[in-house]
Amino acid sequence: MSGLWLVGLGSLLGGLARVLVAILMEPGGANTPAPEGLAALPWATVFANTTGSFAIGMYAMLCGPTGRWPASPRQQQFVIAGLCGGYTTFSIFSLDVISLLTHGEPALAAAWALGNLALWLGAAALGMGAGKSLCAAGSG
Repeated sequence: MSGLWLVGLGSLLGGLARVLVAILMEPGGANTPAPEGLAALPWATVFANTTGSFAIGMYAMLCGPTGRWPASPRQQQFVIAGLCGGYTTFSIFSLDVISLLTHGEPALAAAWALGNLALWLGAAALGMGAGKSLCAAGSG
């Protein structure tokens, strides 16, 4: 139980970072007309989930048991479950896809879901590759 507060703190920090991403990526605030077409898609969600996937992949390689900087289980919980979990937004992504479906855009919803899933898996794999390279560079 004593390590749970670390996950909560990480979630708080990750969630705040996610909100900042949304604020910074908004097209112009409440005084501008709602965007249409591709501009109306939730790009802040894509950015947060892609960068979060990359970060979690790299962290897993660098700080896992065989990484260059092995981290304690509590530190891993803080970063992976807390910080990255609070920053990435799968629940918001799910809501975005359902919204596209309910607005009569089934093809766009399917393309959005599959494209983003591929992007995030690719980012996690790239992060793991980068972390593995950094581990190898440090051992030589």
